[in-house]
Amino acid sequence: MHVLPFVVISCRMSDTVVAFRIPTEILKRVDRQADLMQKREPGLKLTRAAAVRLLLVRALDAAELLKGRK
Repeated sequence: MHVLPFVVISCRMSDTVVAFRIPTEILKRVDRQADLMQKREPGLKLTRAAAVRLLLVRALDAAELLKGRK
């Protein structure tokens, strides 16, 4: 069984709100990833916004890790 390392992302009223357009295909990919995360972690309920934040943090962490290895 694969356990996902979760990052706690807290949102406060003082956080910046960002609105952007996103292609439908990317949004479908986000939704698929959210579904997979929820299936892997029973009881986890992710909103689309929470899934986007989590995926963004993971992508940034991975990019910074790769940059550090070079």
